[in-house]
Amino acid sequence: MSAPAATTPLRTLLVDDEALARDVLRRLAEARDDLEICGECEHGEAALRKLREENAAGRTVDLIFLDVRMPGLDGFELLEELARSADSFGPLPSIVFVTAYDRYAVRAFEKQAVDYLLKPVTPARFEQALERCLENRRPLAPEEVQRLLGDALLAAPERLLIKLGSRIVPVAVHDVDWVEASGDYVRVHCGEKSHLLERSLGEMEKLLALRGFRRVHRSALVNEVRIAQLHPLGSGRYEIELQNGSRLVMSRSYANRYKDELL
Repeated sequence: MSAPAATTPLRTLLVDDEALARDVLRRLAEARDDLEICGECEHGEAALRKLREENAAGRTVDLIFLDVRMPGLDGFELLEELARSADSFGPLPSIVFVTAYDRYAVRAFEKQAVDYLLKPVTPARFEQALERCLENRRPLAPEEVQRLLGDALLAAPERLLIKLGSRIVPVAVHDVDWVEASGDYVRVHCGEKSHLLERSLGEMEKLLALRGFRRVHRSALVNEVRIAQLHPLGSGRYEIELQNGSRLVMSRSYANRYKDELL
């Protein structure tokens, strides 16, 4: 029996304005023999220049891991420019969007993205996206979009990526004391520090359920391992005292819902 033919690695471009996000993708890509990183770019304009250089040298770029929100030319605008100037760039690479914002998903798949990864990117989802690229590079059907987004939102991350100005800082989930609704976003409390995260409390409840976080109020989630004491307040309510001294109220409806597990 003859040996299987060697697979030519996909020449891959990483485009993200956050160095940490590129580091994560680079480590995941370098673990694969079927990927070859041909460049990294901090924004859309740099990606355009890189693609022109590769095309002029007769080299193809097969795959782009592409952030959505970047200064200057964003991910969608980059794709529009590629479509307008197809003769200058050659065949459009397969596109996998990588972003912290799930609300861009529908628009991403309208742009014929092969997949859509939510940060923080897990090795399992990275592998799943890559297998799609290797198989046939077809765009996702609408029902697949919903399934993949559901998987991403329901995964149990070990860390959260918090945007601080121009940086992204990883925060370990086990270091989070509690999560508070803050308008359309949430505020993540870690000891004396707190960070604003662009997700809803409902999304965070699903995201962190497998990490031991419980809804204790319509506007608060608590990390169970951070609970020091519970104090009855009457009328079925409890005051939650956390290990760091913070105090929250568990409303009656949530106390009834979780009394078998927490009380």
